[in-house]
Amino acid sequence: MKRGMEDHFNWIFVMFAGAIFLAFLIGFGAKYIALKETGHNAEIARGVDLLFSGFGELTLYKNFSLEVPFTLTFTCDEFNVNHDVSMPLDEIVFAPSELNSDSIFVWAQSWNYPFDSGTFIYLINKDTTYTLYGDAIRLLELVPLPLRSQFVERDGDVAVFFGAPNLNVGGNIISIEDGPSGTVTFYGSEVKTSYHYGDLFILGAIFSQDYTRYDCNKEEAISRWNHLREIYFKKSGMLANFCSYQGIQTYLISPLDIPLVVKHLEEENSRLASCEVVF
Repeated sequence: MKRGMEDHFNWIFVMFAGAIFLAFLIGFGAKYIALKETGHNAEIARGVDLLFSGFGELTLYKNFSLEVPFTLTFTCDEFNVNHDVSMPLDEIVFAPSELNSDSIFVWAQSWNYPFDSGTFIYLINKDTTYTLYGDAIRLLELVPLPLRSQFVERDGDVAVFFGAPNLNVGGNIISIEDGPSGTVTFYGSEVKTSYHYGDLFILGAIFSQDYTRYDCNKEEAISRWNHLREIYFKKSGMLANFCSYQGIQTYLISPLDIPLVVKHLEEENSRLASCEVVF
């Protein structure tokens, strides 16, 4: 009887120890898989970051694709891969708050306003379509040829109106006040309005699809432009010993109407034929 009880307890101990060991293996396996996934996501994040920083001041178009679907999410100052690995966002990237795909289009366009003011990067989901209502041929001419198939005549995922919008159409709705500058209004759960400073900003609004994603990039772009404007103002002061730069300094010092200032800056800079140009 005593021998039988000992055997019985031995079996219980073996089963209990086996269950603990099995739980350990399962837990270890889950952690290993999670670590492996995190490592994979970190590799994707580094690849995306290198892609963004590698554009520099170039105008390029690329197709960023992987063998499996991935998710990119964006805030104003960072991006995240698969809701796991985050990295700081140093470039101006116009993109939706979230992209889910195995392939995204990446387009980098230099911004001259009128001096070299940086590069805008646009991210486009290959499955997203856009419909432009109004005279927007010039916008399509700016878009790289491989991307133009994303623009359809009707029923696009994003409806863009140059003027008063038709709120009865489906999808995300954006209305644009056309011109060298104007308003950009996003119709979502809330109606929110920002501003644009020309076609590259209008494209940024279209590809962002969202007020917050667009507006923070717009503000960052103008902040960087103002910083460069101040640098060129100082440069014009250093060159003033050799020529008169009063005209261009007038527009560099305090721009109230930015598009008008840009127009005058181009004119004043081109007049410096016999002097060193400022930019």
